[in-house]
Amino acid sequence: MANFDTFYNNVLSKEDPDGKYFERVFVPWYLENDSVWKELITQIWLFEDYPHKQKCRWQRDDDGTDIVMEDKYGRTWAVQCKNWNSNTKVTLEGGYSSFMRDSENECVHRRLFITTQKLISPKIAVDIDKKKNIRPVQLVLYNDFVESRISYPEKKSDLIKPYKRKPITPLPYQKPLLKEVS
Repeated sequence: MANFDTFYNNVLSKEDPDGKYFERVFVPWYLENDSVWKELITQIWLFEDYPHKQKCRWQRDDDGTDIVMEDKYGRTWAVQCKNWNSNTKVTLEGGYSSFMRDSENECVHRRLFITTQKLISPKIAVDIDKKKNIRPVQLVLYNDFVESRISYPEKKSDLIKPYKRKPITPLPYQKPLLKEVS
């Protein structure tokens, strides 16, 4: 196993140009394995698999929320994942603002912005402070990955496991229609 610097340099910075591996594989794995997050989080969904999107009137487009999770207190978290150059700062224009708008939703109690960047801009710090009593924003930055007591994999394939979607259960009014078709 490797430390985060090695994993970042060998995998995340080279083999994940569009950030999909970071968002769909690495971040859920991290949240399930980090000592703090694994004690808090009880359920993690990729955004498209979140079962309560309709009830929450969430946008269907990718407007910022990549993952939805529920904690042991029953609170729903919206999560934005960004695998960007670690030497850049999180800015309002860098996906943060659209995520804040997208997660301004009656179903969301908390927000998590998780990124491989090392710093945040002063404007982000002010915005996070403003939201602390409404829908708090938690950050996980590069150094949080480094300080986590996780043993990181040495290569991309070490984390990839087939993602199994839960079968869709038809709603009661759909069942008679499905019987007619089958």
